[in-house]
Amino acid sequence: MKKKIKEQEREKANYWQGFVIISISVFIFLRFFADGLSYPGFNLFWNMYFFLLTILHISIKKLQTAQDKVGLFLLLYFAISTISTGISPIKGTGITFNSQILAYWCIFFLIKENFTTLKQKEIFLFTIIISGLLVSIYGLHQYFVGFEETRQFIYSRPELLQTLPPTFLDRLTSNRVFATFVYPNVFASFLLFLIPLSFFITFSKVQLFIKITSFITLLLALWNIFLTGSNGGMYILLFILQIMLLFMIFDNRRLKIILPIIITIEIILIYCGYSMEKLPKMSSFTDRIRYWNSAISVFKDHPLVGVGTENYRYYYTKYKLPETMEAEHPHSILFASLAETGLAGTFFLFASLTMIAIILFRKSRASPLETGMAFSFLAFLLHNLIDFDFINPAVAVLFFITGGIILGEQKNRKEIDYPSLTRWLNFLIIFMLILTGINYIRVALSQKAIALSERERDIKSKLYYIERADKLYPLNFEIYEKKGDIFYNLFNLKEDLIYKQQAVTFYQQAVALNPLLTGGYRKLAFLYESSGDYKSAERMYLKLLEIYPNKKQYNMEVAIFYKKIGDEK
Repeated sequence: MKKKIKEQEREKANYWQGFVIISISVFIFLRFFADGLSYPGFNLFWNMYFFLLTILHISIKKLQTAQDKVGLFLLLYFAISTISTGISPIKGTGITFNSQILAYWCIFFLIKENFTTLKQKEIFLFTIIISGLLVSIYGLHQYFVGFEETRQFIYSRPELLQTLPPTFLDRLTSNRVFATFVYPNVFASFLLFLIPLSFFITFSKVQLFIKITSFITLLLALWNIFLTGSNGGMYILLFILQIMLLFMIFDNRRLKIILPIIITIEIILIYCGYSMEKLPKMSSFTDRIRYWNSAISVFKDHPLVGVGTENYRYYYTKYKLPETMEAEHPHSILFASLAETGLAGTFFLFASLTMIAIILFRKSRASPLETGMAFSFLAFLLHNLIDFDFINPAVAVLFFITGGIILGEQKNRKEIDYPSLTRWLNFLIIFMLILTGINYIRVALSQKAIALSERERDIKSKLYYIERADKLYPLNFEIYEKKGDIFYNLFNLKEDLIYKQQAVTFYQQAVALNPLLTGGYRKLAFLYESSGDYKSAERMYLKLLEIYPNKKQYNMEVAIFYKKIGDEK
């Protein structure tokens, strides 16, 4: 009887494992077709799906699930990110990013728990190859056909041309391929992961069809990375190809001696080349160094847990140089982590990534599959150090699926002692998933309502969607700034002082929730100035310059304000 019950439980577990494997495989196949920044609805659906899947998995498996150091450190990174966001003076930010981090942990956890055989791993990696092949084909179509067709379509419709952001038009005219992603550099990071993986699968002991498919993917990926025009991507590719060659020539003992020597010599040569002006200077790299310097300045002011995720952009303005471009993030996973989550968050994030890398390279001689995963992970990590691909869920997930696959192998399970989750820890994780999921849905729906408001031309319709956003998540400062904009425009049209006072009230609420909101202070200054309240206007202007001291436009507006006061006296 007991034997029969055990067989039924085993059969039930196999059905569940099969369902999880199919779910994750479908997600991985689709993930690279929907950019993580352009399609928040895709992120919301799958993140909530994995939250639910993880809750069900823990409930079904109960105490059979295991926790490892990588997973624990990812959870601690999520905890630090949440704490940093919670104590930040800027309210309403970071929830989407933090929810995404928890979703990464769920994906990592589910892969580690369910992809435990070599066959399952091969199917999973081949899914990435097939998806990468289709994305690469689309990239070539975009370059040879899509760009010209899109340009003709847009330029034939002047009304559409006025609504498109300048960055989109710049990408369209640059002919830099970005395929299904929002930026060419993000596409380059995906290709950097794809190239080593497809190369080593081509020479692995798999079916001929898989070898041929991997080889075609490799060729198209190499072609595409050249068309992206990503200088950083090309440098990382050359660096990785060099290490791959040395890896295939030398054993581990000799490689550990030769590789540091070669890298040191190359660094010296590159440094000398730039210092002697023998190598071309790249303005984009110069901008990145300035972003990193700004991030270090932000980190020095908030060293322990940082300023909160998604908040770098508001602190950056204080340290921005006049010649430096605007930036929402410092274009580096390291400097972004330091600025936004401090030493604590950076330690846990990089500890988990380092442990994954160590395990990957320990197994890298076992088979071409392991070798491909190791070098793909390394290439992607290096690119993240010079460009913040981590902000885009479409590619950032590569870190965690690779970690889940390598830790999920049965051989590794025997080598690493995984302590089982306790009842209390299971309960805590489920509670955390539910609470995070509720907040995430509220914020996502609120953001969607704001986006719908932006599309409307009728003021009543705009206010309807903004009020809906307010009810869903009232801590979002953007809601009150948008309300202020609506009533500011009404005041300019009808010159009714009631609208003016309403605009002032909403802008005050916006800057109360985000004390670094330059747009709010600027509009308040204009409103106070038009009312003749010069003291309040001066206070807003000075606050504006305190937050953003090197913006020429703001300095000009303040100078004009003081000239106006002087002329009236």
